[in-house]
Amino acid sequence: MLAPAQFVLVNAARQGRMGEDIFKKLNLSIAVAIVGLDASTIYGAQVGSVYRYAMPLVVQISKCES
Repeated sequence: MLAPAQFVLVNAARQGRMGEDIFKKLNLSIAVAIVGLDASTIYGAQVGSVYRYAMPLVVQISKCES
């Protein structure tokens, strides 16, 4: 979904218009979106690894209590 916006920036760079406010804001919003995607990927991987190790332990405990 970021590719169309990045294509707009490529065209602006070719035309020498990157100094305009609209392109600065677009560039910043793309950077923020990429940081958000990276953060969710890292957070999701960490949560997944916690569940991968914690769930067998929870199952074991629940079996012992039965």
